[in-house]
Amino acid sequence: MVPELLNESVHMKNPEHVKEIIASLHRGGKEKLQVISDFDMTLSQSHFNGRRCPTSYNIIDNSHLVSDACRQQLHELFNTYYPLEKDPKRTVEEKYPLMIEWWTKAHDLLIQQRIPKQQIARVVKESGAMLRDGHDVFFNGLYSDKVPLFIFSAGIGDVLEEILLQAGVFHPNVTVVSNYMDFDEKTSRP
Repeated sequence: MVPELLNESVHMKNPEHVKEIIASLHRGGKEKLQVISDFDMTLSQSHFNGRRCPTSYNIIDNSHLVSDACRQQLHELFNTYYPLEKDPKRTVEEKYPLMIEWWTKAHDLLIQQRIPKQQIARVVKESGAMLRDGHDVFFNGLYSDKVPLFIFSAGIGDVLEEILLQAGVFHPNVTVVSNYMDFDEKTSRP
């Protein structure tokens, strides 16, 4: 068993099944391995020094690229829709149109901000965003072993790619599937 899985904070419904899966991964070898991951709060740090770290959306929302009025509207949308997203009494079918409504309204607000593409690197650098401890070993190990890493994220792909670039781990084996800003080629603005 992997030593980390023996930690008292790890709970498994069926430890024997987990052992079987790990053994199967070992038997298959790295040539047959691919890793699929989320980004925000999975590969990126969720908390640091008692404070919540920003998600890819928070990096834009809290930056100088967004007006105070827009930031306030985004905050109001969050306060309206986040409790609905987390409401255990609502079904996925009930939540789905509400999440699309939230996403659409938030994106419309961000489009109105006409964010310059060349400013993304700066706001990421200023944001305090960080990858989890050990990220370099994880990313570099997958790269050196030629293991594909697919990152599927509901966040902003332009931002998360910049985080990976600044951390020096956006290797050729990494593929990101996410929401990307569509910038005007002449103005570099959405």
